[in-house]
Amino acid sequence: MILGIYETWLEKQRKNLTSEALRRLNEGHAHNEKLLVHDLWLPSVGNLDFLHAEYEIINYRDGVFYLDFAYIRPSYMMNWEVDDFSSHTTQVTRRSFEYERERQNQLMLDGCKFIVSLLTPSKRSRDAASNLSSKC
Repeated sequence: MILGIYETWLEKQRKNLTSEALRRLNEGHAHNEKLLVHDLWLPSVGNLDFLHAEYEIINYRDGVFYLDFAYIRPSYMMNWEVDDFSSHTTQVTRRSFEYERERQNQLMLDGCKFIVSLLTPSKRSRDAASNLSSKC
């Protein structure tokens, strides 16, 4: 049942995206993103209303930031980033580290209420997420 909800939502997202956002969705949304929706979002929230994949935000340099997941509902704008361990260890450079910090700060200044970065999918992180969702 939950898998069907996710697949239907994902197909709807694909139909509403174009160019770079669509490419990012097709190439980047995989196992970890599915885990977030399946193991945390749907059990906690119950639906995927107001959740957008690869949401585009114009940044202050007239470029674009892409959010893995954006929850947008008046008066909320939340950014959920799904980062695996390797993206923070083997692929990080000083420049990419600084870019990510600048990006997070800019998103907060532009109205994101908060940013959540999840390191997945270890059993320990799933257990912690489960405990967190039961307290919300």
